[in-house]
Amino acid sequence: MKSIFIFLMLLGVVAYGADQATPIAVTKSFTAKYKDAKSVNWWMEEGQYQVSFKHEGFSKVATFKKEGAWVMTTTSIPIEELMPCITDLLKERYSEAVALEAEFVEKPASEKYYITVEVTEEEIKEVDGELTEDFSLSYVNLLFNSDCEFLGEEQQDQ
Repeated sequence: MKSIFIFLMLLGVVAYGADQATPIAVTKSFTAKYKDAKSVNWWMEEGQYQVSFKHEGFSKVATFKKEGAWVMTTTSIPIEELMPCITDLLKERYSEAVALEAEFVEKPASEKYYITVEVTEEEIKEVDGELTEDFSLSYVNLLFNSDCEFLGEEQQDQ
């Protein structure tokens, strides 16, 4: 009886592990798209397969549907490696802001750069007859397409 119980427990663990494995269609799709990927790490999130990896010197995270269809890839880009047209616009429009991170997001129908900047806002108030300075920080995502065209900004939740 005890051996049957242990067998059933092991069978359950094996079945659970099999359910968690990345489907062959997903790994084939990934390998076809990123042949030279290194440091590959898979997990599942919200019913889709996510993979972090290194490719062409960059850290990336890709998302695939369980059928193997590629959904998107996010590439972390060092700020100093952004295209000059983006850094020029940052200096021009956001000279007081500090660029914190940059990501290039590829989807089947679009490619966009997301640059997260920290904006310090200063407000001078008069309180009880005295002037005081109040500083607040906000975070903004600046969006650019792959042709360096500025698409706008999104306020980021803190």
